[in-house]
Parts: sequence; C-alpha cells; structure tokens
Amino acid sequence: MVFMTTNHITKLDPALVRPGRVDVMHAVGNADESQVRRMFLKFYPGETEASENFATALKGVDVSMALLQGFFLQHRDDGAPGALRATQMLREEAE
Repeated sequence: MVFMTTNHITKLDPALVRPGRVDVMHAVGNADESQVRRMFLKFYPGETEASENFATALKGVDVSMALLQGFFLQHRDDGAPGALRATQMLREEAE
C-alpha cells in the first residue's frame, strides 16, 4: 500500500494519478472541533476542561491536523496551561 499526498492535485501529470496507479483519492480537510479536543487529550491526558477551552479558542480558525500536531509537539513540555497560553500563536500561524 502506498500513500501519496499533495496540496496541488491539479498540478500533477494525469498519467501519475490515472486509475490503476491511484485507486482511491481522499481529501483530508482541516481539523474539526472534536479532532482538536481529542488531539489535545492525546498530548495532555486528563485535561478535559483545558481541551474544551483550547477547542473554543480555535473556533472559526481553519487549522490542519499537521499544523495542530506540530503545535503540540512544540509545546509538549509546556503542559496544558502552556499550550493554552500559546493558542494565539497557533491562530496566527493558521491564518
């Protein structure tokens, strides 16, 4: 099984993505509120209230799962309070 990713599918040569080479295409969108909460809890287990606050702070912001994961990796040693304090930086990066 091979996974290929691109942000610019229309720029790929049609021969590269023809049937037989690419059997399934799936668009991965931005994180929804539930995904934001669940990923927060993966990095900061037991911090349910903080995850709710974090998800609320990101409402209306389109954030990819990759950007979200990178943010949590960058702030993994800051604990839930540190991640909450840095939410504005994530908002700015996403926008």
